[in-house]
Amino acid sequence: MTNERLSELIQKYVLGNLTDSEAEELSDHLKREDAAESRRKLRLALRTDAYLQEVSSEMDENVESREAPQRFSLERILWPLGSIAAAILIGLFMWGQKPVEKDEAVATIRRIEGQAQRNDGTPLSNGMRLLADEEITVTSGLVEIVFQDTGVHAVATAPMTMTFSANDRVFLHQGNVKLHVPPQGIGFVVETAEREITDLGTSFVVSASEGESGVLVLDGLVAVDTKPSGEEQYLTEGEAATFTQRGDLRLLKEKVSKLPEIIPSESLIRGSVLPGEIYTLKASGLPDKREPVDLLGQRFLPLVDSGFQDASSLKGLRQYSSVLPFPAIAGAYSQFAKQQEIGPVFIDRSGWVSWHKGKLTPPQPGRFRFWGYADNSLLVAINGRAVFEGGRGDSAFRESGLIPRRNHPEWPCLNSEAGFASGEWFEVTDETVQFDLLFGEKRGRLTYGLLLIEREGDTYEETYYGQPRWPLFLTGTPTPDCKKQLAQLNAYLEEKLLGSFSISDQA
Repeated sequence: MTNERLSELIQKYVLGNLTDSEAEELSDHLKREDAAESRRKLRLALRTDAYLQEVSSEMDENVESREAPQRFSLERILWPLGSIAAAILIGLFMWGQKPVEKDEAVATIRRIEGQAQRNDGTPLSNGMRLLADEEITVTSGLVEIVFQDTGVHAVATAPMTMTFSANDRVFLHQGNVKLHVPPQGIGFVVETAEREITDLGTSFVVSASEGESGVLVLDGLVAVDTKPSGEEQYLTEGEAATFTQRGDLRLLKEKVSKLPEIIPSESLIRGSVLPGEIYTLKASGLPDKREPVDLLGQRFLPLVDSGFQDASSLKGLRQYSSVLPFPAIAGAYSQFAKQQEIGPVFIDRSGWVSWHKGKLTPPQPGRFRFWGYADNSLLVAINGRAVFEGGRGDSAFRESGLIPRRNHPEWPCLNSEAGFASGEWFEVTDETVQFDLLFGEKRGRLTYGLLLIEREGDTYEETYYGQPRWPLFLTGTPTPDCKKQLAQLNAYLEEKLLGSFSISDQA
């Protein structure tokens, strides 16, 4: 291929004007062993284009009266051309990496909090330069790293072991690392024992443990290939995947089964506790098989629609007389129904719903909104108006569409790809409000949830992957024992990238 023809194809590719036949021609050329210089040129063209997009965006913001120049995003480059163009883009990053000498620095330690060392035992320190093929281990805390040339920014948390293969490639043996990739770093690769994750202009989190790895895309796009076949799949913002060495997908079951459980108890909290009652279907109303419809949840919809004034739809349900104290929704509830002496046939075939209600005094006036999720159902109402619904997609509350809800897939959580849910803003004074909460399981014993609250105007510390640590919604002050249990729960959530929370002094 002549230089003129190569330049023509590269220009068309960057502008998104490449035909399928031209894309195939360019792809075949780039696969040749003697095409290293061609791959370098294409990579440089893409990085230059990405940089110009960024500069152009800044100019548009500063010069509103000026006509915006036409810009071509990476997404526009990638998707219209289909799999051939995607193969070109991924392939040039895999084949066209600049060789790095073994004693050449590829990254610099920007910040370290805790204990970390090189593979020769040398402790890491701020400003230390890391060489190609060097391995580091973080035993406590975190380390912040900036890569040479590419400008990739990474934050890794303990326990973590990682090898710096080059200035655009690392191998994550174990642990979690969050990466932010600027335009000039497009094509950065994070390798695990199971997968290679290639950045296509994004920020993302990669986790690795023995026999398993995973990726969560916070922004943009990544390509994930399958070892040893090399087949690729693409993940976009909010999408996550976990992989085993055999290529199997494991979603939430293992993580949830080990989730700490805090049994509701009046001994865990000082101050107000909300009484509650638990409901199931009666034996005569149990479905013969595992009914896919949330039958029990549907019985509560008229109650919600009436502003929690008309409970006639609950007649005929089996009601348990024990009073359930409500301190919070946090963690697993796998033993919850069993401890209320609900029979296994009811748990497995119809599930249960607990209704907690009472008067609460806000800690301060203002506008608030709830955040969280649950498996299967979670609904909150203030003064009879439903202001939050955070259940799974198969919850009757969510399926009804009665409660406004916004999904945030960029924040990892336990229940689904929808991520954390947030509710409407609502305003309260210093007067007491009527509070109603419904929390339930469609069927089965694997139940969990998290209910947080945000006050408008307040700022919150963020986790290393960017999620604000909104306060856990509590109806009183947790005891020291309760705080200890909550700290263990929070540590597990953050370690497994399942969310986070804080404890407010004004719980």
